[in-house]
Amino acid sequence: MGVLVLMYHRTPRQAGHLLDVAMPLFRSQIQILQASGVRFIRFGETLDRRWYGVDTVVSVTFDDGHGSNLEAMAFLHDAGIPSTSFFVSDFVRHGRDGFMDLAMFKAASALCEVGAHGASHTALTSLGPDALAAELSTSKAYLEALCGGAVTTLAAPGGMINRRVVHTALKLGYEVVGDSVALLNAAPSLPLHRICLLNGQSPEFVLSLVRAGSLYWLYKRLCRTSALVAARLLSEERPRIFKGDLPP
Repeated sequence: MGVLVLMYHRTPRQAGHLLDVAMPLFRSQIQILQASGVRFIRFGETLDRRWYGVDTVVSVTFDDGHGSNLEAMAFLHDAGIPSTSFFVSDFVRHGRDGFMDLAMFKAASALCEVGAHGASHTALTSLGPDALAAELSTSKAYLEALCGGAVTTLAAPGGMINRRVVHTALKLGYEVVGDSVALLNAAPSLPLHRICLLNGQSPEFVLSLVRAGSLYWLYKRLCRTSALVAARLLSEERPRIFKGDLPP
């Protein structure tokens, strides 16, 4: 079928936020996929055409570089499952509370593929050309210097991405770029879609995403397209409505 990219944020022992997936639940989600014979790949491999056949393969990713992810990465590594973590370089550089500091980053880089998540977690689409290039190149260079390897994967903070961001990233040496759109990747094209997993979603739910057929994903795509069209029409209509309410 294609590539299903799972996106996790914090993975603490106990969940307290919508974006938290508690470690016991995380383990169960991964174990049910493993028991079902699912194949796991690194995010950096997701554009390889061999994955777009009959079966759905899974890529496990983490956003932001939360300190709680270190245990999850170690669990995956011990199970022989590759993962990719997208780090905010300024969070690492300054040892931001709750996120991986230099020592933790070095430990994590031995367990996962290191990817970039911007230098400051700024919405990339809000930046001008020079600021965008600086945000992406600074993050890439800093992480590469720390891990001693090439950083070629990027996840857009908040999923804020457009063609300009993708084009700039590719020019700077990134090869695989991801968004935050909850769809299966049915073809190797950029940006790659990633599904954000939330607090309380069962292992069976995650397995159902992997097992879902083409009609399910077609339906999801149509729903997304309809929502985007409706939002665009509403944004175009509002100025005319408000203008008609103004006095001459």
